[in-house]
Amino acid sequence: MRGSNSELLAGCKPEEVARAALIYEPEWTIGGMEPAQPDTIAEGCGFLRHWIRKAFGRQASEGLRIIYGGSVAAENAEKLLASSEVDGLGAGRKGRDPVAFAQIVKLIARVKGVVP
Repeated sequence: MRGSNSELLAGCKPEEVARAALIYEPEWTIGGMEPAQPDTIAEGCGFLRHWIRKAFGRQASEGLRIIYGGSVAAENAEKLLASSEVDGLGAGRKGRDPVAFAQIVKLIARVKGVVP
């Protein structure tokens, strides 16, 4: 990670970080047709959460939402959400297609227990 918490989250209080959302996407996946593997995504999101815990405390790291922002489709959304470190998904290119976007939103809600 480039920079430190003093650069990236300059002036933020732990309670502010707890209400924030970070989007994680490995640089090498930007523009790619396939997302990183689920275990790679979980590891990256876990690293971010650990970093926040060290810098701002447990409550901030538990409240913070980490969104995977890579190539997401309805076909891979459930696997990408398997890790408790991943709080949600960015739809990327699929967000341009309202039907695909709706499928992804429904999957996130079901997997994360928002709807039955």
